[in-house]
Amino acid sequence: ADFYAYTPGGVRGEQASEIVTVQVLRNLGSTTINDYAERLKAGYEQVCGDQLEALRRQPTLENALPTVGIAISCGKRSTDGRGVFAALKLIQAQTAFFVIQRLYQGAPFPVATPPVDQATLDSWASYLRLTVLCRAGLPRNQDHAKIMLASCLPGSVTTSDVVEVIP
Repeated sequence: ADFYAYTPGGVRGEQASEIVTVQVLRNLGSTTINDYAERLKAGYEQVCGDQLEALRRQPTLENALPTVGIAISCGKRSTDGRGVFAALKLIQAQTAFFVIQRLYQGAPFPVATPPVDQATLDSWASYLRLTVLCRAGLPRNQDHAKIMLASCLPGSVTTSDVVEVIP
């Protein structure tokens, strides 16, 4: 798997309160986007236990690729005691899954009331809507893909930054 993390002002991941991550997972065989969404939720259940609420949207197609959005509220992780609120977008391409995640991590919180205000939630939703996986392959390489980070955290990457992945 390939993993990319973006944080404001170059703050290291564990100290950052806001993080954007892009994960590319290959060789998942016949796994569907719904299967992977359940695996992802199960991973959060392992570290959040009863401090977890998850909301998953119905899969849709974007650029002819199955896509699903998930919101996770984890009041307290067992691994480090921090609370996490995450908005995720999963995209299933021909040879890989792409997981784009925007998250807040900080002090523990009541799982039903994450410390993320409505303006931030709206900003995150817009960010994920604008983050697309484009198939821009040459005729010999139909799996060539680019993730365009259409908006970003202040002080980190800019809209001209591109993470290029060739499965």
